[in-house]
Amino acid sequence: MHRWRHIWRPLTDIGSALLTLSMFILLALWLAPTFADKWLANNGVTDWHIKVGHISAEQLLIDELQLTYQQDATSSNTSDTHELTISDIANYKLPSWLPSQIVINQFEVTLNNIDGVEQIVGGLRIDTREPAVTVSLKRPANATLEVSRKAESISAKLSHAITNAQLNYDSVTGDFDLNASVLLSKEHVNRWSKGYVSHSLSVLASVNGSLPAKTPVDDPRALLRQVNADTKIQLDEPLSIKHPKLAAAVMGSATFAVDSGILNHYRLDLSGLLTPTQDIPMELGDINWQLQSSDRLAVDILMPSKALQKTRWPLVVNVNAGENSDDIDKLSVKVDGSVRQQAGHFLAAEFPNTDIRYDRIQLPQFSEKQPKITAKEGYFNADIAFYGGTAELKLNNEFSSHLTTQMVSFDAYIGNFNAIIDTSKPLSSNIDFSLNIRELSANKRLFADIDNIYHPVLSQQVSYNDWHATIDGDILFGDGISVSHNTQIDENLQLSSTISANVESLAASSTQRRLKPILSQFAPLLTLSNGNIQSQAVMHADLKTSDWGVTDGKLTIKDVDGIYDTLAIADLDIDANFSLTPANLSLTQASLELGSIQQGFSVGPMGANFTAQIPLDNIAGSQVTLQQHRIRAFGGNVTLPNQSYQLSQDLPIPIVFERLNLGELMRQYPTDKIAIDGEVSGTIPLGWNSERLTVERGYVNAVAPGGKLQVDSSALRSAVGGNPSLQTLASVLENFYYQELASVIDYDENGDLTLGLELTGYNPAVENGRTVKLNITLQEDLPALIQGLQLSNSVSDVIRQRIQQRVN
Repeated sequence: MHRWRHIWRPLTDIGSALLTLSMFILLALWLAPTFADKWLANNGVTDWHIKVGHISAEQLLIDELQLTYQQDATSSNTSDTHELTISDIANYKLPSWLPSQIVINQFEVTLNNIDGVEQIVGGLRIDTREPAVTVSLKRPANATLEVSRKAESISAKLSHAITNAQLNYDSVTGDFDLNASVLLSKEHVNRWSKGYVSHSLSVLASVNGSLPAKTPVDDPRALLRQVNADTKIQLDEPLSIKHPKLAAAVMGSATFAVDSGILNHYRLDLSGLLTPTQDIPMELGDINWQLQSSDRLAVDILMPSKALQKTRWPLVVNVNAGENSDDIDKLSVKVDGSVRQQAGHFLAAEFPNTDIRYDRIQLPQFSEKQPKITAKEGYFNADIAFYGGTAELKLNNEFSSHLTTQMVSFDAYIGNFNAIIDTSKPLSSNIDFSLNIRELSANKRLFADIDNIYHPVLSQQVSYNDWHATIDGDILFGDGISVSHNTQIDENLQLSSTISANVESLAASSTQRRLKPILSQFAPLLTLSNGNIQSQAVMHADLKTSDWGVTDGKLTIKDVDGIYDTLAIADLDIDANFSLTPANLSLTQASLELGSIQQGFSVGPMGANFTAQIPLDNIAGSQVTLQQHRIRAFGGNVTLPNQSYQLSQDLPIPIVFERLNLGELMRQYPTDKIAIDGEVSGTIPLGWNSERLTVERGYVNAVAPGGKLQVDSSALRSAVGGNPSLQTLASVLENFYYQELASVIDYDENGDLTLGLELTGYNPAVENGRTVKLNITLQEDLPALIQGLQLSNSVSDVIRQRIQQRVN
């Protein structure tokens, strides 16, 4: 506008000069050249030259016309105070004596003291009867302008290599419409887009408005300030953008409302299709988007650059993704906010109440070891803002979504989310939020019906600050079972987590119900019925390689009662330090206290200090180092070597018995046929071959002064009949005092126990207490004996049921 403001007056003067010269030629060109010079000089023409080709009643043909125009701001024609208006032009009547057609084959106008344009060259044709004017310009640009008048309507048509326009004006009402198209060349667009657009660009413009016919035309500023119009500019075809990272097709339009030369309102509408072309972790498919901005401006149409003084620009964006994507179903984003700027420099962007919804998103995998995670049915509303190099995000609702992996699925709830993100260094940001996980279910190959049984609820507080993440939280499995942790992740993706676990009461029915599936899966022969368990440890993991390990572990088991197979334990306490890797469990400084252990016979209490190395892929290959122990059995002590035991190898284990009370032993043997007292000591060389126990030549001897054996011999007397020797033996056993008792014990892999007894003693009531030596050999199926003892004694229903299943 600044450029055309300088040449507007010269154009009106030159137009007037051209018409005046034509009239002078017809009237008295050769008779009144001096008058023509004077009139032209008053209109700024300092020099002129004309070459007339033909004159007739029908046509005035001028082959050549040259004008030199010089604008003088100080000079003006004061003789005529009337201002030329649109109405004057529209209603101007050409003299009837003019020829039907006036043609100037070539005119050259040289402009002095005019910025931007030095010369105008072209041709002119005037049809005086219609009337109509056609101007064919060659310089400063090739263009054709056709202006015609019909009644009170004026039409103008402009044709140019890149621009075509049609204007219609009603001089009575002042209404006008303008339709134009601009075609930008492929080379121009390619240079403007830095090579990302390689085709020409067609732009359409339409204007509907009004301009009072009484408006003067000599001042373009005053003319434009009388305009009231609605303008729309739009792309005629999609703008195709090809970038290394994406391809895009864009359509758009802009509308403007002008009132009395003031740009009062604007609206910008853009839409398009984005297709990412560079490899990215997530397949986004086709992205449809729409952008709209609409607001008041109050900017003078002559000074559009003042629009940059507007500091706040509203913005509405809608994005829909997921079409032709395997990773996304129906992702929609709605942004409604504003962008703030000052003098063309970005200050901030604020988008309150941004809505994001999706049906399904396959989250990206950054390594082959990372599990595939699918999020379903998610929605959140957030306040999003950008300030310089910082982005802020705050959730206005509790975000919820259902997540699934190959192993587990759960509902995730995120609340109190606040993030301050450095857009130039996103990982140097601050993020805080709470995370709750509910409705957790696992692959049935791992845990059957985990949600209905365990009701796990995970409550986490997550903080991220400049490459470091902290996660604090609890995992509750209904009443009585809980896990808490404090987890740190550093800039090298090294994880360190302090974990505490607690089982408050194994006797609680809710705990029993939750432990049952785990024990059935991993230890089907184990039943726990009382006690509590506490554990804490530090887990380390490299999230880049998935390598992990557990250190500083502490396990405390108190007052546990339980059953393993047919072995019952009571009052078990364990304190142990442990460490864990994917391959090995290591126990150190471990101590064990056990009230009793029972399998047919009851042994205990006992205690031990030990260490253990347990390979997780071969538990039978574990190594246990016994450091210290004590075992009480049948009123005496049992000891074995404090040494390392490699369970996968054949192990000779000499078991030493000290002062075992035979009376205590028999009290656990449910019979009223035999009674014995006294104490024995000895050694049994126990052998272990990784599967079975054996004994070869174990020795047990009575401790002085011996003891007493009493046997109900009624059955023996009936069996031996009249044999005097056996009758005497039966009498001796009824009240036998022994001074010596020696036994040899063997136990083979088939479970057969052989006990060789040698007793020396007497019965005071038989043969005056004569000394008698007895040699007795007993053979017994020890497993069957133990089962019989267990069924005879008071044992739990679990043990009784397992024994009966095996017997049957």
